[in-house]
Amino acid sequence: MTSNPVSTYSPTATYLAFEVAINRIDALITTADTFHLQLYYSNVVGAMEKYLYDLYVGEIEACDTAFNLMCELPKFSVQKFPLKQIFNQNIKDIVINSVKNIVWHRINDLDPMFKKTFGIKMNISQKLKNKLATRHHFVHRNGFDLHGNVVSLTLQDVQDAIVVIKDFVIDIDKKFHTYFQSK
Repeated sequence: MTSNPVSTYSPTATYLAFEVAINRIDALITTADTFHLQLYYSNVVGAMEKYLYDLYVGEIEACDTAFNLMCELPKFSVQKFPLKQIFNQNIKDIVINSVKNIVWHRINDLDPMFKKTFGIKMNISQKLKNKLATRHHFVHRNGFDLHGNVVSLTLQDVQDAIVVIKDFVIDIDKKFHTYFQSK
């Protein structure tokens, strides 16, 4: 009886780039004032977005099977193109450009895409949702919540965001490794 050896996880280049960004933030936050803590907090989420974008777009550009699976999603399968566009432009490039314009921190929108395309179910915890909501206060309301109250941020808050988001990303990276090895 022959068994398939389980492939040992090795981080993707995309994860390693994410880790560099997180380590850069982590090295700077201990001496940061409140204003810079807000920027670093937002940047932690930005690093996650870049990871998700680079991983997903890189794979659908490189793998026709992944691209075709993605195209079965309702968001893409119902798209219509004029004949002129079909004959004069590469439809794959048009679809990929629409994917590039997705908001990459809306993880509830991304989850079905990763599930259909790669068989990856995102582990979206309430803690992660809270970290994304906190970032929203700084990026879109300059540090205020919906009721006009100041949202305070401490060094510990940024460190907690790093842990939660890093755990989320490494979980996806490990699942992507499994997907990639099974191709």
